Amino acid sequence: MATDVVTTGAPVEAHPDTATHPEEMRASYELRLGERVSLRATARITPAGVICVGLAAAAITLAACFGAALIRRAGR
Repeated sequence: MATDVVTTGAPVEAHPDTATHPEEMRASYELRLGERVSLRATARITPAGVICVGLAAAAITLAACFGAALIRRAGR
């Protein structure tokens, strides 16, 4: 994954070689703190990526619940 560092204040444009998906979702956010501090974030994800994130979160939650049950059972 490429990272762009902007020092000129110019907007970051997508690289021409970046593949796009017809159903991708994009988000951008800009935070300014005074005159000197400016933070800009962008993200993009496809519907398949949303499903993968959901499955990963479910797997982590299931593992954490199983671990908590084992710890509780061992304490008896």
